[in-house]
Amino acid sequence: MSMRNKILLLLLILLCASACKHETNHYIGTKSPSEKKDVGDIVFSDGSATPYTKELTLTDDQKKEVLAVIFYTGRACSNKNKKRTLGVGLHFLPQRCAWSLSSANGAKLCVDSIVCTAKRKGKRITFKGDVDGSDNFVQLAFFLRDSDACSGDDTSLSALYPAFDYAQKYEAFSFSEGWYLPSIAELYELFAHKSSVEDALLLCGGTSFADKWFWSSSQCSSSRLNAYDLNFIAGDWNENNKFYEEYVCVIREF
Repeated sequence: MSMRNKILLLLLILLCASACKHETNHYIGTKSPSEKKDVGDIVFSDGSATPYTKELTLTDDQKKEVLAVIFYTGRACSNKNKKRTLGVGLHFLPQRCAWSLSSANGAKLCVDSIVCTAKRKGKRITFKGDVDGSDNFVQLAFFLRDSDACSGDDTSLSALYPAFDYAQKYEAFSFSEGWYLPSIAELYELFAHKSSVEDALLLCGGTSFADKWFWSSSQCSSSRLNAYDLNFIAGDWNENNKFYEEYVCVIREF
């Protein structure tokens, strides 16, 4: 091979290497979309992620592309023993709102399909029932449609269910789909990882949990009038009247 051809071949190899390097580094985050996501990872709009550390800095452009912070991986929040990875949206509803208005058909009925019971025994907390809240608003609609105790499904009137409505409309804010109001089991997992998740949220320009109470999508079995909410100071939950007002955060599966 002539010297000229050797030089051309070397240049071609260098160009290919450069192209391959560029191809593997074109994501916003340090993890590709196909890589496993862990608790504390910051997820971007292209599906990539970057693990949160105290030393991490993000540019303003990167912050604009943040979708969520991962707060849970496991099977405990699955109704089918499926491994799930869940992330919380950056922004919470800035003012408190009701789970449902008193005039809503779901306000005074025990929606059996979305019941999730929380029990504390010593330091251990267990949840029984519908632990996956991803379809709870749909389940509510089905229940109302089939119930003889009300006039039918009124969930299309979004103003009647403010907490769920915020979750439904969050996708327009975040330019991504699949957001929902968490079950009490999912909400507790979010509280359990509050410290690391909140630091990541604040780095990205998100909202602080502070000492707020947040609504879950879970119906209480003890009273048809009540749903669960959870406090982010100590992780205490309460059975509150559905038309009482609390804060709302949204989550989705990744």
